[in-house]
Amino acid sequence: MDKKNLATSSVQAAYQALSSSEKGLSTDEVQQRLTKYGPNVINTTKKESIIKTFLLNFTSLMALLLWVSGFIALFAGMLELGIAIWLVNVINGLFSFWQQYRASQATSALQKMLPNYARVLRNGKIENTLVENIVPGDVVQIKSGDNIPADGRLLQADSMQVNQSSLTGESTTVNKDSATLTADEVKTAGQIWFMKELL
Repeated sequence: MDKKNLATSSVQAAYQALSSSEKGLSTDEVQQRLTKYGPNVINTTKKESIIKTFLLNFTSLMALLLWVSGFIALFAGMLELGIAIWLVNVINGLFSFWQQYRASQATSALQKMLPNYARVLRNGKIENTLVENIVPGDVVQIKSGDNIPADGRLLQADSMQVNQSSLTGESTTVNKDSATLTADEVKTAGQIWFMKELL
């Protein structure tokens, strides 16, 4: 079931769609779903070395065109233009590298924001489990100050506000509740919460 369908479904329909219940999943169901869906982690690509990343900014198609343009300007006797083109290319490459480096650092910081453990209802009891072991259909209990450990639908909430700044850039908190939405209201999805939000 996709997030839009979860937003427009009742709590009971969400339980049914995810083959779950108010008691949570059994240990066997969790193992089956871990095998089927894999761990609850954000996929990351293999990091390239910092030197390779740096050099790639000077060998992209646009950068190569600028290098060639600089040579053409030099051979045409326009020394100042050739140097200016190369300087623009160097500045652009440095700026691009800096942006990539900062984005990589921000991604690492977001990874560290994830809680290591979450309170999950399994076999009718709340237990602490590794966040990576949360599966579709798990009932997760969250409290004030928690980082949200996985995407999900609110089943029950009391005056819940969520900081979504890491997703939207907005610093104001957003009210969340467990009410079923109509298809027109899905845009705001007040009862859907996503990994990376802070309660």
